[in-house]
Amino acid sequence: MIFVLAMILELAQPIRSMLAHVPDAKANWTSNEIDAGIEWDELIVSWNATLGDGAGLSIEVAPHIDGQEPRWFVMGRWSHDPLQHPRESVKNQDNEMGRVDTDVLVLKRPARKARVRITATGEASIKGLWLSFFNSRAAFDAESSNREAWGKVIEAPIKRQTDYEGGRVWCSPTCVSMALGYWAKKLDRPALNIDVPEIAKAVHDPVWDGTGNWPFNTAFAGSLPGMSAYVHRLSSIKELEDSILQGRPIVLSVNYRLLKGGDAPDQSGHLVMLVGFDEKGDAIIHDPWFDRDKGENGRRTIPRKALLSGWGASKHTVYAIRPDVQ
Repeated sequence: MIFVLAMILELAQPIRSMLAHVPDAKANWTSNEIDAGIEWDELIVSWNATLGDGAGLSIEVAPHIDGQEPRWFVMGRWSHDPLQHPRESVKNQDNEMGRVDTDVLVLKRPARKARVRITATGEASIKGLWLSFFNSRAAFDAESSNREAWGKVIEAPIKRQTDYEGGRVWCSPTCVSMALGYWAKKLDRPALNIDVPEIAKAVHDPVWDGTGNWPFNTAFAGSLPGMSAYVHRLSSIKELEDSILQGRPIVLSVNYRLLKGGDAPDQSGHLVMLVGFDEKGDAIIHDPWFDRDKGENGRRTIPRKALLSGWGASKHTVYAIRPDVQ
């Protein structure tokens, strides 16, 4: 049997008008059952929203598994001001159906369908909602390629996370800052040049105790006017090559030891920004962790095999950050 590895569904239009309301009001929207089109056992939900002062969202999903009562799982509580509304993941969600690992719903049995519920407090407008379904039994396609991307490199900013106080753990906001900086120049929109500490503050998850919550990073980038951002797990390396050909750098979640050629993973989760491929098909990345004293400048060429190994540790997770019109 052939399994489809990943599928992303975008839901936006049905809820844009239903969750725009007066300050201090509370409203919720619940979807009909959504058929993923594949069997899935993991799900990441991404959202982009415009929020008024003090407003916030709670995002929940309920998988449909035959023979089991639906259970709602909280995928995140989001706001721009955590002093007025929580911005956090939710712990201790583990039952007979599955569990939430910070930002990923992991099921014990496969499903095909799910419902989404968004509760908004205060003035909120949903710009976009994405569901990235993943089938852990399916094989990743490492063979398909788009060789037109080989030899193509996108000129984009390089930033070093350790240039900032507290930055040793800021690989994710540093990559978001690099991606936004690229679009700031390309679109001639200086307001998108947002420095790393501002992003780190805006995406910090006190429950996870860090800035690496994937959907929080894309929620920040996608809250900016004219921008969209979401988390996705890809099915093939060709999808990375397609993104480069389209002029879109893409942020990758990786295991750093494997990315650098190690034969076994460690606990060093990391994020880098892919900016191209060389003529042999090896990846060219901007790595926010580098040492100037060793002559490093943050641009690295990663052998294709090491890219597949390091990126595969996150089940091929990416941040797609781009203008709305792209």
